[in-house]
Amino acid sequence: MEQELFLEQSSLGEPRPGSSGPHINQFPNEILDEIFAFLTLKDRKSVSLVCHRWNKLAFAPLYMREVLLNMVRYNYKESDFEVLKKSERIYKNIRCSKFSINHLLFLGPNLESVSCKDGLYKCQLRPILQCSPKLRELKVSLRQSDKIDNDTMPVMEQLTSLRLNANKWSIKGFEISEIFPKVTRMDICISCEGEYTTLLKVLPHFGPQLQCLQISGDFSLRGIPFNQMPFPQLESFILSDYSRESETEMEFDTFRNFFVQLTNLRSFDMIPPILDEYLQEITYNCKKLQELRINVNFLRDSAFASLAQLAHLKTLSIDGELHEDVLIQCSKPINTIRNLELRDLWGSLDLLPYVIPNAVNIILPIYADGLFELVSSFPNLKRLSISDVHGDFQTSDLEVFVSLEELILDIPRDFYEIFDRLPGNPSLKRLRIFYSGNSKIKKTLDNDILRLLQRLPALRFLELDLGFRITEDGFRRIRQEFNQCVIQQRIRKNSLLFAGGFYDRFYF
Repeated sequence: MEQELFLEQSSLGEPRPGSSGPHINQFPNEILDEIFAFLTLKDRKSVSLVCHRWNKLAFAPLYMREVLLNMVRYNYKESDFEVLKKSERIYKNIRCSKFSINHLLFLGPNLESVSCKDGLYKCQLRPILQCSPKLRELKVSLRQSDKIDNDTMPVMEQLTSLRLNANKWSIKGFEISEIFPKVTRMDICISCEGEYTTLLKVLPHFGPQLQCLQISGDFSLRGIPFNQMPFPQLESFILSDYSRESETEMEFDTFRNFFVQLTNLRSFDMIPPILDEYLQEITYNCKKLQELRINVNFLRDSAFASLAQLAHLKTLSIDGELHEDVLIQCSKPINTIRNLELRDLWGSLDLLPYVIPNAVNIILPIYADGLFELVSSFPNLKRLSISDVHGDFQTSDLEVFVSLEELILDIPRDFYEIFDRLPGNPSLKRLRIFYSGNSKIKKTLDNDILRLLQRLPALRFLELDLGFRITEDGFRRIRQEFNQCVIQQRIRKNSLLFAGGFYDRFYF
């Protein structure tokens, strides 16, 4: 029989008279560590208020590697820094603005990750690097200074991840190959085609050791000299955030010569539309791919069928037109795919289970036909995300989701009926409902949420977006009747987070 853990304690930290079982404070730190390992950051903040011992355990250095201290705030006050200096927590990751440099220096000796929102001059970056010898990740934008600065930068032996705007690599005394010799992950932001020459100066040096590369900006692919960049160890490659007006402009020979060397590539993400023959080159050369995210203007059956060559492909995301004719022409199923995301499927969904039979996580637009046939053909489906949910949405189709554990819905303005129309489900554990409208909140949903929870006995987490209103009294009633379920709601006005009736302002 399990023993009850009593959290009530006397002023001396001893069990209350008449209590049965051991007091939780009699447990050694190792046991409490195991218990706290299951807690979220919000729950850690709550248990840290119990006593000094719990505060130290809840925010031990090992846990702090997963905590980000966000100091980018427009209403920042100096008193906040005084609170930070008194804190016993050892922060390792920080996101700041140029107004928080002094605070960053205060945290420097323990920092492992620094992200600076505003641009820095070289003279501002130097002291940050000098006081942060354990730094592993740096995301910063450099500014060109008018002053002559001949001081050299310290060598960062521990740093392996670097994000930098390419146009400032030529600043005097800032030779990144010497300052960051151990970089294996690089994120490069390009603002104009003239910066391609910078890539040729830097990437050939880092290429042989890079494992992850992201190139972003607003530019054309045609001028990037990919064929002159060796990446034998590259495992993740992302091309993002630039103009999507036309399909891939990279010359085919350059593209083929580049991808023929990426035999270790496991993840590829490309935002601009990709041509069929380019996709076929990827599937032919990159046999170890596990994640593939692409954008297409129109994907043909031969290119889609080539995905079957990827024996390790688990995640497939297609942003663009995928017609049912492509599925009809697919000669054999792609059995390895577990995670599927489609943004623009033309035609019925009833063929999808035959082509991708083992998907357990599906994201798709609701306006595609055949939702009932789709879900009934995936008996092991665990997670479903559907968008553009409207008044004609047949929630009865969801009754077949006996194994579904997480459901994500994106509904339009004023579609509050979704709470009464969702069918009961004995397995659903997580429900997220997002609100795509922007009108003022008109209806209180206290009773709607209570009725919903009665139909979802296994629900443990409910997340609601801006368009829903739950009163404090409603939260108290929900907590009394369904204390096993956490309700999270964000309200833009006060930046509050409700969870089981409690508020949590995001202070550090």
